[in-house]
Amino acid sequence: MDEAERVESGLHKLSRFIQAANLPYAHQFLDALDLSAADSAALARAVEELYRPTSLDLERALFAFEASHPGADVQALGDLGNRIVESHQQFLATGAWSHVLKRLHEASPTFHLKGLDEAITDYLRFADDIGRRAIDADFLSELDPLECTHAQLAATAQWQHLRPLLRAIETRLGERREAFLAWARSVEPSRAEFLVPLADLEKGKA
Repeated sequence: MDEAERVESGLHKLSRFIQAANLPYAHQFLDALDLSAADSAALARAVEELYRPTSLDLERALFAFEASHPGADVQALGDLGNRIVESHQQFLATGAWSHVLKRLHEASPTFHLKGLDEAITDYLRFADDIGRRAIDADFLSELDPLECTHAQLAATAQWQHLRPLLRAIETRLGERREAFLAWARSVEPSRAEFLVPLADLEKGKA
């Protein structure tokens, strides 16, 4: 992937997020994101400048932004999207890891993650809760599923919370990581290609 494609990908992800950030119950999900002060401020500026009520209008606004702003500004917006919003591969990985983590009790004692039990339980509870709340919010808002939904914001929050947990799990496993990943793929074979080291997920190598 060259630099132009990387920026375009980030802009595309950010455009979906910007549109969803103005939904009726969006604040419930935005509050669940652990963003830096700088990213929060940059996101607020992007929402103010680029938000449009439909996906088509937002795409036009993005094209206009690219045409009227310096390359550095376009780059910064793409980087913001890549930092905040999950890619399609990361979205699928989030779902796959939730299934795997729920079945950890079936794993070999070799993979016991001593000291992380509470963090794993907390994450699974958080992921299930925010997912249910997104479904409820979408129903109450009578949203067009072909446009933006609260579920998109929930998925971003799930990914943001999963990343540090996966990092902690990999650190705890050490040299056992590859064997653990092999077990995880056997548990979730239909999405095995997304059960890879976190570094690969973050670089889009899944």
